[in-house]
Amino acid sequence: MDIENPNNNLLAKMWNLYYKLFTKDHGDLFVSYHQFKEILKISFPNASNIFSKKIFTIKGNYMLGVIDL
Repeated sequence: MDIENPNNNLLAKMWNLYYKLFTKDHGDLFVSYHQFKEILKISFPNASNIFSKKIFTIKGNYMLGVIDL
């Protein structure tokens, strides 16, 4: 599971700014959903099935990947 790039959504961008300013989180390396799916394919080339889904939340979009080996 990973968080989608918060710059794609205003509310997610505000949550990301909160984490940076108040919790001193320096996370800046985010990917898009399309990139996430490509990373799964590259990382698990012998997988029999790769399922991916985007989960929408108030804090931003979470990307879920399930790999069957």
